[in-house]
Amino acid sequence: MALVTPGVLGSFVPHVANSLEAFTLGLSFSLTDDDVFTFLGSLSKLKDVHLWYYWQMKPPRHQPQLTFLHSFTATYADIDTKRGVDDFGKWIRRAITGSPNIQILRLLTKSSDTTPCNLSYDGVVDHLVKKHSATLKVLDMASCLVAVYKLKEFLSTCLALEELVIKVDRSALW
Repeated sequence: MALVTPGVLGSFVPHVANSLEAFTLGLSFSLTDDDVFTFLGSLSKLKDVHLWYYWQMKPPRHQPQLTFLHSFTATYADIDTKRGVDDFGKWIRRAITGSPNIQILRLLTKSSDTTPCNLSYDGVVDHLVKKHSATLKVLDMASCLVAVYKLKEFLSTCLALEELVIKVDRSALW
Protein backbone atom coordinates (compact mmCIF):
# COMPACT_ATOMS: atom_id res chain seq x y z
CA MET A 1 0.00 0.00 0.00
CA ALA A 2 1.40 3.39 -1.00
CA LEU A 3 0.50 6.72 0.52
CA VAL A 4 -1.02 9.07 -2.03
CA THR A 5 -0.40 12.71 -1.19
CA PRO A 6 -1.24 15.94 -3.04
CA GLY A 7 2.36 16.04 -4.25
CA VAL A 8 2.15 12.54 -5.66
CA LEU A 9 -1.05 13.37 -7.56
CA GLY A 10 0.47 16.59 -8.86
CA SER A 11 3.59 14.77 -10.05
CA PHE A 12 1.43 12.49 -12.23
CA VAL A 13 -0.29 15.33 -14.11
CA PRO A 14 2.42 16.15 -16.69
CA HIS A 15 2.69 12.47 -17.62
CA VAL A 16 -1.00 11.58 -17.89
CA ALA A 17 -2.97 14.82 -18.41
CA ASN A 18 -3.71 14.16 -22.08
CA SER A 19 -3.84 10.37 -22.13
CA LEU A 20 -5.30 8.87 -18.94
CA GLU A 21 -8.84 7.56 -19.54
CA ALA A 22 -9.58 5.69 -16.28
CA PHE A 23 -8.68 6.50 -12.68
CA THR A 24 -9.42 4.70 -9.42
CA LEU A 25 -8.50 6.04 -5.99
CA GLY A 26 -9.11 4.21 -2.75
CA LEU A 27 -9.32 5.71 0.68
CA SER A 28 -6.54 8.25 1.28
CA PHE A 29 -6.91 10.45 4.33
CA SER A 30 -3.93 12.55 3.22
CA LEU A 31 -6.00 13.96 0.34
CA THR A 32 -8.82 16.48 0.45
CA ASP A 33 -11.65 16.66 -2.06
CA ASP A 34 -9.95 19.79 -3.41
CA ASP A 35 -6.78 17.78 -4.13
CA VAL A 36 -8.71 14.99 -5.86
CA PHE A 37 -11.09 17.22 -7.84
CA THR A 38 -8.23 19.50 -8.96
CA PHE A 39 -6.28 16.46 -10.13
CA LEU A 40 -9.28 15.01 -11.98
CA GLY A 41 -9.98 18.38 -13.59
CA SER A 42 -6.52 18.35 -15.15
CA LEU A 43 -7.14 15.05 -16.97
CA SER A 44 -8.62 16.03 -20.31
CA LYS A 45 -9.35 12.50 -21.65
CA LEU A 46 -10.82 10.95 -18.50
CA LYS A 47 -13.77 8.63 -19.21
CA ASP A 48 -14.05 6.46 -16.09
CA VAL A 49 -13.59 7.42 -12.41
CA HIS A 50 -13.94 5.35 -9.26
CA LEU A 51 -13.45 7.16 -5.94
CA TRP A 52 -13.86 6.26 -2.30
CA TYR A 53 -16.05 8.80 -0.48
CA TYR A 54 -15.40 9.91 3.05
CA TRP A 55 -16.89 12.91 4.78
CA GLN A 56 -14.78 16.07 4.96
CA MET A 57 -15.48 19.25 6.87
CA LYS A 58 -14.62 21.61 4.04
CA PRO A 59 -16.33 21.37 0.65
CA PRO A 60 -14.02 21.50 -2.37
CA ARG A 61 -13.47 24.86 -4.04
CA HIS A 62 -13.35 23.31 -7.51
CA GLN A 63 -15.71 21.13 -9.47
CA PRO A 64 -13.95 19.07 -12.09
CA GLN A 65 -14.97 19.81 -15.67
CA LEU A 66 -14.76 16.34 -17.17
CA THR A 67 -16.40 16.61 -20.56
CA PHE A 68 -15.47 13.07 -21.64
CA LEU A 69 -16.46 11.33 -18.40
CA HIS A 70 -18.94 8.52 -19.07
CA SER A 71 -18.75 6.49 -15.86
CA PHE A 72 -18.56 7.59 -12.22
CA THR A 73 -18.44 5.12 -9.35
CA ALA A 74 -18.34 6.06 -5.67
CA THR A 75 -17.70 3.56 -2.91
CA TYR A 76 -18.78 4.59 0.57
CA ALA A 77 -19.00 3.17 4.07
CA ASP A 78 -22.05 3.23 6.33
CA ILE A 79 -24.11 6.41 6.14
CA ASP A 80 -26.71 6.38 8.86
CA THR A 81 -27.94 9.97 9.18
CA LYS A 82 -29.93 12.36 7.01
CA ARG A 83 -27.00 14.79 7.09
CA GLY A 84 -24.65 12.03 5.96
CA VAL A 85 -26.89 11.22 2.99
CA ASP A 86 -27.23 14.91 2.12
CA ASP A 87 -23.45 15.47 2.30
CA PHE A 88 -22.80 12.40 0.16
CA GLY A 89 -25.36 13.60 -2.38
CA LYS A 90 -23.70 17.04 -2.55
CA TRP A 91 -20.33 15.38 -3.08
CA ILE A 92 -21.70 13.31 -5.97
CA ARG A 93 -23.29 16.37 -7.55
CA ARG A 94 -20.01 18.30 -7.27
CA ALA A 95 -18.11 15.42 -8.82
CA ILE A 96 -20.34 14.97 -11.89
CA THR A 97 -21.96 18.37 -12.56
CA GLY A 98 -19.22 19.31 -15.02
CA SER A 99 -19.63 16.02 -16.87
CA PRO A 100 -22.37 16.39 -19.49
CA ASN A 101 -21.94 12.86 -20.89
CA ILE A 102 -22.46 10.69 -17.80
CA GLN A 103 -23.85 7.33 -18.86
CA ILE A 104 -23.10 5.25 -15.76
CA LEU A 105 -23.45 6.16 -12.09
CA ARG A 106 -22.71 3.52 -9.47
CA LEU A 107 -22.89 4.07 -5.71
CA LEU A 108 -21.41 1.04 -3.99
CA THR A 109 -21.49 0.50 -0.24
CA LYS A 110 -19.02 -1.39 1.89
CA SER A 111 -21.62 -1.76 4.62
CA SER A 112 -23.52 -4.83 5.64
CA ASP A 113 -26.66 -3.35 4.08
CA THR A 114 -27.87 -2.00 7.40
CA THR A 115 -28.60 1.42 5.98
CA PRO A 116 -31.74 2.81 7.64
CA CYS A 117 -34.72 2.53 5.31
CA ASN A 118 -35.88 6.09 5.96
CA LEU A 119 -32.82 7.77 4.45
CA SER A 120 -33.74 8.86 0.97
CA TYR A 121 -31.30 9.63 -1.83
CA ASP A 122 -33.85 11.75 -3.69
CA GLY A 123 -31.37 14.64 -4.04
CA VAL A 124 -29.11 12.50 -6.22
CA VAL A 125 -32.09 11.45 -8.34
CA ASP A 126 -33.20 15.10 -8.67
CA HIS A 127 -29.75 16.02 -9.96
CA LEU A 128 -29.76 13.19 -12.48
CA VAL A 129 -33.19 14.23 -13.77
CA LYS A 130 -32.10 17.86 -14.17
CA LYS A 131 -28.56 17.42 -15.51
CA HIS A 132 -28.04 13.93 -16.92
CA SER A 133 -31.42 12.60 -18.07
CA ALA A 134 -30.49 12.62 -21.76
CA THR A 135 -27.34 10.50 -21.35
CA LEU A 136 -27.78 8.28 -18.28
CA LYS A 137 -27.97 4.58 -19.18
CA VAL A 138 -27.04 2.82 -15.93
CA LEU A 139 -27.95 3.81 -12.39
CA ASP A 140 -26.76 1.39 -9.73
CA MET A 141 -27.66 2.56 -6.22
CA ALA A 142 -28.59 -0.82 -4.75
CA SER A 143 -28.44 0.30 -1.13
CA CYS A 144 -30.01 3.72 -1.68
CA LEU A 145 -33.68 4.35 -1.04
CA VAL A 146 -35.58 6.42 -3.59
CA ALA A 147 -39.11 7.68 -2.97
CA VAL A 148 -41.78 6.30 -5.30
CA TYR A 149 -42.75 9.74 -6.64
CA LYS A 150 -39.06 10.44 -7.43
CA LEU A 151 -38.76 7.08 -9.15
CA LYS A 152 -41.75 7.95 -11.36
CA GLU A 153 -40.20 11.30 -12.28
CA PHE A 154 -36.86 9.65 -12.94
CA LEU A 155 -38.31 6.94 -15.17
CA SER A 156 -40.41 9.39 -17.16
CA THR A 157 -37.40 11.66 -17.75
CA CYS A 158 -34.39 9.37 -18.20
CA LEU A 159 -35.41 7.77 -21.47
CA ALA A 160 -31.96 6.38 -22.37
CA LEU A 161 -31.96 4.25 -19.19
CA GLU A 162 -31.05 0.59 -19.73
CA GLU A 163 -30.26 -0.61 -16.21
CA LEU A 164 -31.65 0.47 -12.85
CA VAL A 165 -30.74 -0.90 -9.41
CA ILE A 166 -32.23 0.95 -6.43
CA LYS A 167 -34.06 0.36 -3.17
CA VAL A 168 -37.74 1.36 -3.11
CA ASP A 169 -40.73 0.85 -0.86
CA ARG A 170 -42.67 -2.32 -1.68
CA SER A 171 -45.62 -0.17 -2.77
CA ALA A 172 -43.57 0.98 -5.78
CA LEU A 173 -44.74 -1.95 -7.84
CA TRP A 174 -48.38 -1.03 -7.34
